[in-house]
Amino acid sequence: MNDMLFLALVLLLSSLVVDATNDVMVLKALRNSFPDHPIRGIVDVGANKGNWATAVHNQFYQSAKIVMIEPSLQHKENLEETIQSKMSKFGRYDNKDLAEYHLQLLSDKDGQVVSFYNKGSTGDSMFQENTKHFVGIQPVTRTTMTLDTVIAEQSRIFGAPDNANRSESGTDHNPFAELDYLKLDVQGAELLVLQGATKVLEHVTFVQWEGSLVEYNLGGSACVHEVDEFLRRHGFYLYDIGDVFRKAHAFNTPGIGQYDLLYIKPSSPHLPAWLRDNNYQVCGATRPTKPLTSSLVPQATEEPNSTTSTLTDVHPLDHVVMEDAAVVIVPVDVLWSVWWSVFCIIGGLCLGYGLGARETRLRLEQRLYRKLQQMEKGQVRVEGRIPSW
Repeated sequence: MNDMLFLALVLLLSSLVVDATNDVMVLKALRNSFPDHPIRGIVDVGANKGNWATAVHNQFYQSAKIVMIEPSLQHKENLEETIQSKMSKFGRYDNKDLAEYHLQLLSDKDGQVVSFYNKGSTGDSMFQENTKHFVGIQPVTRTTMTLDTVIAEQSRIFGAPDNANRSESGTDHNPFAELDYLKLDVQGAELLVLQGATKVLEHVTFVQWEGSLVEYNLGGSACVHEVDEFLRRHGFYLYDIGDVFRKAHAFNTPGIGQYDLLYIKPSSPHLPAWLRDNNYQVCGATRPTKPLTSSLVPQATEEPNSTTSTLTDVHPLDHVVMEDAAVVIVPVDVLWSVWWSVFCIIGGLCLGYGLGARETRLRLEQRLYRKLQQMEKGQVRVEGRIPSW
């Protein structure tokens, strides 16, 4: 019975293990939904040691070009190793032509001298992390660069070398043309990086970024609603979420602390064919931008010499009355974790039940064998039938 409980516990614990590359969740879901849709170019801002880029290249998009940008100088050797060995260990592509890294601190302007809190960890940022890990950390000074500048002037795989600055047709080379996917993990600097990436946003179809619902970084770091507003004004809308992170002792709340958001540009010429063929429409994407008071809150005006009022500038849906309802949105990763946990528990119990039944049968057989031996020696007297199976 102890073996049964131990096995059930092992299965349950295995269902709760978090994947180290969990931040590829939204990209993995995108690939699973549209396996034939190509991603030509990826920009990984906040690449750290290159683990995310390695997972993306080796598991999902082996032919995609990828640029890793990381502000922490300590990760130079890690990023070099990523390109030289980790990304090429399966021999799927020539990493020299498809991957590169740049050690740059990105912001909304080139040439700004700013403070940078640097430990060589995932929390490095212009905005000090509001945790015990960054208490007493003295910032260093760094000079910023915009993402547009890095791609246009420093990228080897997207930019054009001096002797090939024009295409065969004679037109200027566009270093942004192949960009499809932008990923940000910049610890509160998302809005600044996006403000310096307007040309990148003109070409990419997807933007993935890590949002925080708590003040995880100090000094004016971007909130989710601020980044959402900026992206919507550039034609991007929320498409998917993943890697929902709940950790009460880290975020001082049992609710959601951080999570990954994937935004999509419905007007992109590289929208997945399935979405285009099925008339995918994002809520609000085709509506003109209006102030909140004019679109959602009807304003009452009085007609001259009248005791009645009429409502003007009423939104077409303002007359709809919503009855009391509770809407619960459950992320796919949560549903999967619950389903897998239940499956493991049931499997463990079934296996344990089988082991317990086998143990019980063996005990009965041993008792019956001892009784038969006693009968042969005349030590016991049996009345009735001997059970058999």
